[in-house]
Formats: sequence, structure tokens, C-alpha cells
Amino acid sequence: MTAPYATLDDLYVVMPLAIMGSVTTGRQQAMLDARNDFADDKLRARYLLPLETPYPPSLTQHVCQLAAWDIARARGYNPASGADVVIREQADLAFKWFDDVERQRAHPNVIEASG
Repeated sequence: MTAPYATLDDLYVVMPLAIMGSVTTGRQQAMLDARNDFADDKLRARYLLPLETPYPPSLTQHVCQLAAWDIARARGYNPASGADVVIREQADLAFKWFDDVERQRAHPNVIEASG
């Protein structure tokens, strides 16, 4: 993985700690790391990595939305909860965004690695 596109502090903006349930900080970090790796997989199809920092906020946000979805499923997804439904909808949008970036239908303001 390159430098992480999102940190736990970024994630807590998308999914406040209070709604993480019993998911430990270590597990939150592991899920976030996995989604940072997922972002690399998608971005590598189009860009020479590692990308230059700072990363665009859209990239950080979409990584966090996917990690929040993983955490919601780990703590117990509740389709009757409005917050959980929003988390899932945001993850669906994030998956689409990454697919669109990979297929050159979305164009985040990134700077590729030189050389």
C-alpha cells in the first residue's frame, strides 16, 4: 500500500466512534487498511502509483465510506436503522466512484508518481 489515503481520524468524520459498536480500534484500522489497499488496486489500473500528496478529499472520503460499511457489517448491520441505510448507500456510491475512476469516467484531481 502507498501512504494511506485515509486515516482513522478521517474515518471518524464519516462514521463517528459512538456508532462503531464493539468494533475495536485495531479492527477499525485493519478494515481501513484493507480499503486503502482496495483504492490502490483500483487506482493502479489508471495511474502510476504512489500518488503525490495531498490526496483529493473525494478519494479520502470514498475510502472512509467503504471502511464505514465494513465496520457497520462487522458490528451488525441494521436495515431498520436510518444511519445504517445511509452508510450502505454511501458505500454503494463509493464503489461506483472507484469503478468510474478505473474506467476513466470520473477524474479525481490526483498527481501521478513521477518516473
